[in-house]
Amino acid sequence: ARNAQTPNAAQPMAAAPAPATVPAPETVAAMPGANGQTPLTIEMLANASPAEQKTIVGERLYPLIYEREPQLAAKLTGMMIGLDISEILHLLESPAALEENIKEALEVLQEHNDAAS
Repeated sequence: ARNAQTPNAAQPMAAAPAPATVPAPETVAAMPGANGQTPLTIEMLANASPAEQKTIVGERLYPLIYEREPQLAAKLTGMMIGLDISEILHLLESPAALEENIKEALEVLQEHNDAAS
């Protein structure tokens, strides 16, 4: 569970330090908007605060996670929002990476549930 966050990471991320790196324009510009959303552009991220960046990518990440894990989509999205913005963008453009991260997050949740019972 290298990239998965602990379940406590689903807390609001406003106080978390945000990375200063913004991905290359060609990376972000290639990402279509999901469910009729405006396509994600470098300008959208560059003009957004770190908290707004997390919201923007979270809104795109959630529907992709929901397709695979509808019951846990909100929890898993919250866990992944704790990742570095560049890692989240990678998950948006790589279905295989997203699938692997979902599996890791599910393992973390299972370990947490096992420990709590």
